[in-house]
Amino acid sequence: MFNEEQIRKYEEIFKKNNVEFADEKELQSVLSQMYLYAQLTYEQFRINNKLDN
Repeated sequence: MFNEEQIRKYEEIFKKNNVEFADEKELQSVLSQMYLYAQLTYEQFRINNKLDN
């Protein structure tokens, strides 16, 4: 999913935007949800693209 460098990069983005997490598990959960959402969005894009052609 995300490597350690990417996790720290997102952690910094969250901090800059005043988003706080209770613990590391909560951060991991949010990143996991972001990853799944990105996958779904990509698949929907591919489906829509096939239908248009």
